[in-house]
Amino acid sequence: MTGTLTRVLGFFLLALLQTSLLASLPFPLNSIPLVFVAGIWLIQQESSVAGAAWIIGMGLWMDLWGLSFVPWQTVGFSIAAIVATVSARKLFSHRSLYGIVSCYLVAAGCTLLWDIAVQFILSLSHPEASAWSAWVLYRVWETGLGIVLIWFVFSSTKHLRRLLGIRTA
Repeated sequence: MTGTLTRVLGFFLLALLQTSLLASLPFPLNSIPLVFVAGIWLIQQESSVAGAAWIIGMGLWMDLWGLSFVPWQTVGFSIAAIVATVSARKLFSHRSLYGIVSCYLVAAGCTLLWDIAVQFILSLSHPEASAWSAWVLYRVWETGLGIVLIWFVFSSTKHLRRLLGIRTA
Protein backbone atom coordinates (compact mmCIF):
# COMPACT_ATOMS: atom_id res chain seq x y z
CA MET A 1 0.00 0.00 0.00
CA THR A 2 2.78 2.41 0.89
CA GLY A 3 4.60 1.72 -2.38
CA THR A 4 1.45 2.37 -4.41
CA LEU A 5 0.72 5.57 -2.52
CA THR A 6 4.31 6.72 -3.00
CA ARG A 7 4.11 6.08 -6.75
CA VAL A 8 0.79 7.90 -7.08
CA LEU A 9 2.08 10.88 -5.11
CA GLY A 10 5.31 10.78 -7.14
CA PHE A 11 3.32 10.94 -10.37
CA PHE A 12 1.23 13.89 -9.20
CA LEU A 13 4.30 15.72 -7.92
CA LEU A 14 6.17 15.27 -11.21
CA ALA A 15 3.08 16.09 -13.32
CA LEU A 16 2.51 19.29 -11.34
CA LEU A 17 6.19 20.18 -11.58
CA GLN A 18 6.22 19.62 -15.35
CA THR A 19 2.98 21.43 -16.12
CA SER A 20 3.41 24.36 -13.76
CA LEU A 21 7.06 25.14 -13.05
CA LEU A 22 8.76 23.74 -16.14
CA ALA A 23 5.98 24.96 -18.45
CA SER A 24 6.55 28.51 -17.23
CA LEU A 25 10.24 28.48 -18.19
CA PRO A 26 11.32 30.08 -21.47
CA PHE A 27 11.51 27.97 -24.62
CA PRO A 28 13.12 25.41 -25.03
CA LEU A 29 13.35 24.60 -21.30
CA ASN A 30 9.55 24.41 -21.11
CA SER A 31 9.61 21.26 -23.23
CA ILE A 32 11.41 18.97 -20.75
CA PRO A 33 9.38 15.70 -20.66
CA LEU A 34 9.85 15.01 -16.95
CA VAL A 35 7.02 12.50 -16.38
CA PHE A 36 7.61 10.68 -19.68
CA VAL A 37 11.32 10.22 -18.89
CA ALA A 38 10.52 9.12 -15.32
CA GLY A 39 8.03 6.60 -16.68
CA ILE A 40 10.56 5.22 -19.16
CA TRP A 41 13.11 5.08 -16.34
CA LEU A 42 10.78 3.01 -14.16
CA ILE A 43 9.95 0.67 -17.05
CA GLN A 44 13.51 0.19 -18.27
CA GLN A 45 15.69 0.42 -15.18
CA GLU A 46 13.38 -0.77 -12.42
CA SER A 47 11.18 -3.20 -14.45
CA SER A 48 8.14 -1.51 -12.91
CA VAL A 49 4.74 -1.35 -14.58
CA ALA A 50 4.17 1.85 -12.62
CA GLY A 51 6.21 3.57 -15.33
CA ALA A 52 3.62 2.60 -17.93
CA ALA A 53 0.90 3.92 -15.64
CA TRP A 54 2.80 7.21 -15.29
CA ILE A 55 3.07 7.58 -19.07
CA ILE A 56 -0.63 6.82 -19.60
CA GLY A 57 -1.48 9.10 -16.67
CA MET A 58 0.47 11.94 -18.25
CA GLY A 59 -1.49 11.54 -21.48
CA LEU A 60 -4.71 11.65 -19.48
CA TRP A 61 -3.42 14.67 -17.52
CA MET A 62 -2.62 16.52 -20.75
CA ASP A 63 -6.04 15.72 -22.23
CA LEU A 64 -7.85 16.62 -19.02
CA TRP A 65 -6.24 20.07 -18.80
CA GLY A 66 -5.82 20.70 -22.56
CA LEU A 67 -2.04 21.00 -22.33
CA SER A 68 -0.98 19.76 -25.75
CA PHE A 69 -0.80 20.96 -29.33
CA VAL A 70 -2.63 17.78 -30.34
CA PRO A 71 -5.77 16.27 -28.73
CA TRP A 72 -6.25 12.64 -27.66
CA GLN A 73 -2.87 12.30 -25.99
CA THR A 74 -4.14 9.49 -23.77
CA VAL A 75 -4.32 7.17 -26.78
CA GLY A 76 -0.85 8.10 -28.05
CA PHE A 77 0.72 7.83 -24.61
CA SER A 78 -1.01 4.48 -24.01
CA ILE A 79 0.49 3.13 -27.23
CA ALA A 80 3.89 4.50 -26.18
CA ALA A 81 3.60 2.88 -22.73
CA ILE A 82 2.78 -0.52 -24.24
CA VAL A 83 5.60 -0.29 -26.78
CA ALA A 84 8.06 0.89 -24.11
CA THR A 85 7.13 -1.99 -21.79
CA VAL A 86 7.44 -4.62 -24.51
CA SER A 87 10.68 -3.18 -25.89
CA ALA A 88 12.21 -2.92 -22.41
CA ARG A 89 11.43 -6.58 -21.72
CA LYS A 90 12.15 -8.10 -25.12
CA LEU A 91 14.39 -5.78 -27.13
CA PHE A 92 16.73 -3.50 -25.19
CA SER A 93 19.23 -4.38 -22.48
CA HIS A 94 18.44 -3.40 -18.92
CA ARG A 95 20.52 -1.04 -16.84
CA SER A 96 22.46 0.48 -19.73
CA LEU A 97 22.41 3.99 -21.12
CA TYR A 98 21.90 2.55 -24.61
CA GLY A 99 18.88 0.57 -23.43
CA ILE A 100 17.09 3.44 -21.73
CA VAL A 101 17.79 5.97 -24.51
CA SER A 102 16.62 3.47 -27.14
CA CYS A 103 13.49 2.67 -25.16
CA TYR A 104 12.81 6.41 -24.78
CA LEU A 105 13.32 7.05 -28.50
CA VAL A 106 10.99 4.21 -29.50
CA ALA A 107 8.28 5.40 -27.10
CA ALA A 108 8.72 9.04 -28.12
CA GLY A 109 8.54 7.90 -31.75
CA CYS A 110 5.16 6.30 -31.03
CA THR A 111 3.78 9.53 -29.61
CA LEU A 112 5.29 11.42 -32.55
CA LEU A 113 3.59 9.15 -35.11
CA TRP A 114 0.31 9.40 -33.22
CA ASP A 115 0.55 13.20 -33.11
CA ILE A 116 1.37 13.38 -36.84
CA ALA A 117 -1.65 11.21 -37.67
CA VAL A 118 -3.99 13.29 -35.50
CA GLN A 119 -2.55 16.58 -36.81
CA PHE A 120 -3.00 15.37 -40.39
CA ILE A 121 -6.59 14.28 -39.83
CA LEU A 122 -7.44 17.57 -38.12
CA SER A 123 -5.73 19.60 -40.86
CA LEU A 124 -8.00 18.01 -43.50
CA SER A 125 -11.03 19.75 -42.02
CA HIS A 126 -9.29 22.80 -40.51
CA PRO A 127 -6.00 23.51 -42.30
CA GLU A 128 -5.66 26.90 -40.60
CA ALA A 129 -5.67 25.28 -37.14
CA SER A 130 -2.48 23.26 -37.67
CA ALA A 131 0.67 24.78 -36.20
CA TRP A 132 3.14 22.36 -37.79
CA SER A 133 6.25 24.54 -37.51
CA ALA A 134 5.80 25.33 -33.81
CA TRP A 135 4.89 21.73 -33.07
CA VAL A 136 7.91 20.24 -34.90
CA LEU A 137 10.33 22.62 -33.18
CA TYR A 138 8.81 21.81 -29.79
CA ARG A 139 9.05 18.03 -30.40
CA VAL A 140 12.69 18.24 -31.53
CA TRP A 141 13.63 20.10 -28.35
CA GLU A 142 11.49 17.79 -26.22
CA THR A 143 13.28 14.72 -27.58
CA GLY A 144 16.73 16.24 -27.18
CA LEU A 145 16.09 17.47 -23.65
CA GLY A 146 14.61 14.08 -22.76
CA ILE A 147 17.87 12.40 -23.81
CA VAL A 148 19.89 14.94 -21.79
CA LEU A 149 17.66 14.30 -18.74
CA ILE A 150 18.09 10.54 -19.15
CA TRP A 151 21.86 10.93 -19.34
CA PHE A 152 21.89 13.12 -16.22
CA VAL A 153 19.72 10.72 -14.21
CA PHE A 154 21.62 7.68 -15.48
CA SER A 155 25.01 9.15 -14.59
CA SER A 156 23.91 10.09 -11.08
CA THR A 157 21.97 6.91 -10.23
CA LYS A 158 24.86 5.15 -8.48
CA HIS A 159 25.52 8.19 -6.33
CA LEU A 160 21.84 8.63 -5.48
CA ARG A 161 21.43 4.96 -4.54
CA ARG A 162 24.53 5.07 -2.36
CA LEU A 163 23.35 8.30 -0.72
CA LEU A 164 19.88 6.88 -0.05
CA GLY A 165 21.22 3.49 1.04
CA ILE A 166 19.45 1.55 -1.73
CA ARG A 167 21.12 -1.74 -2.60
CA THR A 168 21.00 -3.23 -6.07
CA ALA A 169 21.16 -6.87 -7.04
